[in-house]
This record gives sequence, C-alpha cells and structure tokens, in this order.
Amino acid sequence: MIFIKGSRGRVPLRVKGRALVIILLALSIISCGYTIASRASLSIDSIKIGKIINKTSEPSLQDMLNIALVDEFQRRGVKVTDSSDNIIDADIISYKLDLLSEKKELGLEYQTNIKVDFRVRCNGEDREYRGVTSPSIDYFAGQSALNSTAAHKQLSDKQAMDGIAFFIVTQLALNSPK
Repeated sequence: MIFIKGSRGRVPLRVKGRALVIILLALSIISCGYTIASRASLSIDSIKIGKIINKTSEPSLQDMLNIALVDEFQRRGVKVTDSSDNIIDADIISYKLDLLSEKKELGLEYQTNIKVDFRVRCNGEDREYRGVTSPSIDYFAGQSALNSTAAHKQLSDKQAMDGIAFFIVTQLALNSPK
C-alpha cells in the first residue's frame, strides 16, 4: 500500500483518491447546472389553490392533486390560503392504467400515468405548464384480492400526484424571479 506523509501522519493514497473523486463528482454536478431547490427558492410566501378540474372519468383525482399541492407548498414553507394573489389552477387531462403483465388472464402489474395542465399566476406573471406527468412511472402488483389491488391502485395514483406536485413546485422555484 502506498502512503502519503502529511502533518497528521501517514494517510493511504487510496483514501485521498476517493476524496478527490467525490469532490470532482460534486463539482461536475454543480457545473452541469443542477441546483438544490430549498424553501427559500420560491419567491412567494403564499398561494391559493384555485380550480382543479378532473377531465377524466377516474374519480377523486382532483382531491388527490389538491392535497399533494398543499403538502408540497407547505413543505417548502409557502402558506396555502384563499386570500393570496398567487394562484395555481389545474386540469387533469388524462389518466391511463396500463396492464404490463398478466398470468392466466389475471393482471399482475399495472402502470399509472396521469397528465395535468397547470396555469399559474405568481408575482403578477402568468405561466402555463402543459402535459405535466409524474416524473416516474408507478407500478403496482394486482395478483391478490380485488380490494387489495384497488388499494394498491389508489396508492399508486397518490404517488403519481405527489410526483406531479413536486415537479410543478420545483419548476416554480427554479423559474422564480429573485
């Protein structure tokens, strides 16, 4: 093993090499334009969740999106109130539940895909975000009892809405005038 003598004794070259690789990796990520969106990233301190219209035949999606948006804004330190001048509206435009695999005519895996259009008024500026989908594809298994499959489907829908809410709030943080 090769050692480097320093002021604190001998340190294996292998340890310094790992530290150098980690530092170089961190610097390369930062230089690619990635940033960390913190609570202070949003230029607003309050928002109103306006109309959320469910244009699909799947019930309760608008409620799931409303809850997901409230949770995500509050997580970022933004107060959700009916008296704010900053408003977000949404149309849930498509919902797809695709069968991915089956065995003996029984669905084993499904994929949930939800698409939403957003209209946002922030600091007097109007923006639109069209066709926002969950950033990840949510899968669930459906080989057990029907009520268990329905519960997994509902959880998958919630996770998709949480992903959409995270994406839209992050977009607002990254595109906010400072």
